[in-house]
Amino acid sequence: MSQISRSRFAGAVGYHHPPFPLSDDTWNGGQFQHVYQFSPPMMIPTRIDWHDTPECHVFKADLSGFHKHDVKVEIEDGRVLCISGEKKIEKEERTDEGHRLEVAVGKFSRRFQLPENAMVDRITAHIANSTLTVTVPKKDIKKHHGHSRSIKITGV
Repeated sequence: MSQISRSRFAGAVGYHHPPFPLSDDTWNGGQFQHVYQFSPPMMIPTRIDWHDTPECHVFKADLSGFHKHDVKVEIEDGRVLCISGEKKIEKEERTDEGHRLEVAVGKFSRRFQLPENAMVDRITAHIANSTLTVTVPKKDIKKHHGHSRSIKITGV
């Protein structure tokens, strides 16, 4: 049986389940259940704004706590912009009683289908003051403004 808990502070969802849920009663009423808890990485809610200007598409992401090496910007399938990141935090304590290491991992990933006028070969990305800015220049797509003509309708 899986339990899903929501942290109102982090806004992320964590999944916790023992590997052998039916054996909890065997181990003194679940006394050792905390030993078997598993926590995959949390998805970090990341807001990314897409602004459309006459010259380019601009994506801005607030990435507080992330560094340049934590973030990837990629183009997938020709015109899908993928912005993703992973943050790993380790906290280590050494005392006379022993050694304790805590590891927390958080991830985010967002994908955007770029329009036809996106020049994917000229995309730039810059991070400053915890804000990632991805700029996608536009190319001119000439709209066909052809002349109109009447078509004769035949029949009864």
